[in-house]
Amino acid sequence: MEYTQTMKNRLKRIEGQIRGVVRMIEEDKGCKDTVTQLSAVRSALDRANGYIVAKNLEACISEEAVNDPNTIIKEAVGFLVSHQPSKSVEELGDVSEQLAFIEQQVAYVLSIMNSQTECRQVVSVLASTRASVDQLISYMVTKNLQECMLHTDKQSDAVIEEAIAMIVKSR
Repeated sequence: MEYTQTMKNRLKRIEGQIRGVVRMIEEDKGCKDTVTQLSAVRSALDRANGYIVAKNLEACISEEAVNDPNTIIKEAVGFLVSHQPSKSVEELGDVSEQLAFIEQQVAYVLSIMNSQTECRQVVSVLASTRASVDQLISYMVTKNLQECMLHTDKQSDAVIEEAIAMIVKSR
């Protein structure tokens, strides 16, 4: 019960962070601040994912592997690697729609936490959500860099320094 409540609390905080990002975009806050918040969402998703796997490792691996420690380790590592997010950058269209989709994914995880859902499904949805956040961060950074380089009164060194800081923060 404590595990379920802890996960629900984590996911509700993530939902709140996403709503905060939506407000930042609606209020036209700077890309740097928005990327910082999206990075916080990504980090929170990673921690939630790690918590789920840590608490349910035995349920996340096959029953046949339980008696063989080497098989357990190989399967657990394989499972985690297979749930790494895509790093591809693609045109996302409406950022608000993408944020709404991410919020829906988090809400879905909250809803399936109430059922006896398999750990693999929860981890898979969280990995997909993280991939969506990664794509959004890449899109925001790319878009901001294009705008910054095309329409700027700043000297090129300042633009480059700002770009490097944003890229480092987005990782």
